[in-house]
Amino acid sequence: NAVWNIEFDNTATNVLWEETFVTSLNKLIARYEKRIINAVIKVNTSYVERTYKNKNFTEIKKKAVIGINAKLRESGERFSFSTEIFLSPMSID
Repeated sequence: NAVWNIEFDNTATNVLWEETFVTSLNKLIARYEKRIINAVIKVNTSYVERTYKNKNFTEIKKKAVIGINAKLRESGERFSFSTEIFLSPMSID
């Protein structure tokens, strides 16, 4: 996925990250997933913070919620998929 090229760029905004992810995923679906058509992809990112009391540090991860709505090519049935992934583990002492 093209997101790898900007994942460690401190100047990349969440909007740029989401747009890059959607564009790349659209290209990958068109190229490799011939069973679906008219894919509409939505991605929303946020940061999740977790503090470990016994370890004395805070961990921050980027959370991406991904949703895909499309149609099955053969039957025309609606297809939907959603998932959440966590990226960019960072620790703050």
